[in-house]
Amino acid sequence: MTSAVAKAKQEMESARAEVVECEREIQTIKGALRELAASNSGDDAESPNSLEISALKVQGLPDTAKPAFVLQLSSPVEELTLTKMLDKEEESTTAESESSASSSDSKAIFQGVEMSVATLTVSAKDMDIPLGISATHDLSTLFSSDEEKKSTYVNVLEVAIVPEDGGGDDTTPPAQVVKEEAEEKSETETTTEKVEEEEEGFQDALEEVTATPAKAPKEEGEEETKEEKDTDKKAPAIVSPICTVTLRLTFKPSAKDKKEELYEELNKASQRKGQAIDRLRKNATAVSRAAPPPSAAGADKNPAVKSGFLNKKTTETAAAAKPNPIVAFYEKVLGPQSLVRAIFPVVKNYIIFFGCAAFIQFKGHMLALPPPV
Repeated sequence: MTSAVAKAKQEMESARAEVVECEREIQTIKGALRELAASNSGDDAESPNSLEISALKVQGLPDTAKPAFVLQLSSPVEELTLTKMLDKEEESTTAESESSASSSDSKAIFQGVEMSVATLTVSAKDMDIPLGISATHDLSTLFSSDEEKKSTYVNVLEVAIVPEDGGGDDTTPPAQVVKEEAEEKSETETTTEKVEEEEEGFQDALEEVTATPAKAPKEEGEEETKEEKDTDKKAPAIVSPICTVTLRLTFKPSAKDKKEELYEELNKASQRKGQAIDRLRKNATAVSRAAPPPSAAGADKNPAVKSGFLNKKTTETAAAAKPNPIVAFYEKVLGPQSLVRAIFPVVKNYIIFFGCAAFIQFKGHMLALPPPV
């Protein structure tokens, strides 16, 4: 029981700390929302987000090649083409200043991109000759929400271009393909060494074998060829990329995107706070139930209420406490807490009115003027 109570108390402390942390996070998000609402007004609040894509370098193509890359975006469904590499001077200027709203030969700019569901596919060609296509890349994983809030997010993506008939989508990066090829080479070298050793051991046995049982090795060989064919069919085809292009993606979120992201974080923080409060309440209930009840012996030693406080007082104390009759009459009839003092301000005007009316009715002749002489 003691270990369970200690564990419940420890969970209570952790839940209390989590509640405080969530409350701070909620206040920070609310402050960011207020700042965003104050800073963005007019056309800035209605402007959509933008995604700028530019090609930095290409590996695997000869120097005389003039590659062009077709960028296909899924949300919105749009296609733009890059025909030039991004120069170093242009790269430095675009890094320092904001990106322009129009596309060029070295930059492709997409407006109103839905980053949560958008995907990017790159196809390459050289002088109108198609070279290949890349795998489908998910853009939602490139710009993580855990990063620090910025006005512009920049990321670099390496895309491998493979032939279109190279066995489907190329989901393996170039480094992994080279690694697999090296592993295959090492495996083939080890197998050849083993085969050479086995051949040396079986040379003497093969000389004694007659020509009659020559069918068995053929059958075994046939079975081996069948097994090899089956393994060849099961083994996936490794496709080496034609070239690798390095793309730079610059995403500038709009005010609506920032607001939606902040509201999403606010909902998550509120949910975490609610869960922490429930956990705190549950553990507090468990601790209060596990606490031992107070013993009777301890209650008798230091009683909170002394016995006999409801007993009647003795005659001496009653006589000493009895007030003077005149003082009691005054407090009852004319005192500050008496009924006359409480009612008189209310009925004062009625008493004056009805008294004057009765005096005029019955003693009005006393107010008459004497007859003239």
